[in-house]
Amino acid sequence: MDLEADLIVADITKQADIDAVVLHTPTVDILANVAGINLTGAVVTVASEASLGAGASGVSFAASKHGVIGIVRHVCFYSGPKGIRSNAVLPGPVATNIAETAMPQSQRTAAVGRIAS
Repeated sequence: MDLEADLIVADITKQADIDAVVLHTPTVDILANVAGINLTGAVVTVASEASLGAGASGVSFAASKHGVIGIVRHVCFYSGPKGIRSNAVLPGPVATNIAETAMPQSQRTAAVGRIAS
């Protein structure tokens, strides 16, 4: 699988930055809006539903995702009073090597009735 990503730093309060992003990237598959030195904003972090408990994904994966939730909560604690929100998105099972080898078939479903690809 050939994957490619671009890191683009822009200030959404500046029209020239927005125009440059649109010209550089006419389509967007994933966009992370991360507060930097702005006075307010949002930090969105991708974790996993494995961060909510134990499962077939394995101890190292689950522990790392529990850690992500800890970081998000820590950012909330310190940055929330400054107007910076922090949230985590917890996707369910995704068709990966972990899902194929470690997860029983009964756990390879999600709320939408299928595993993500």
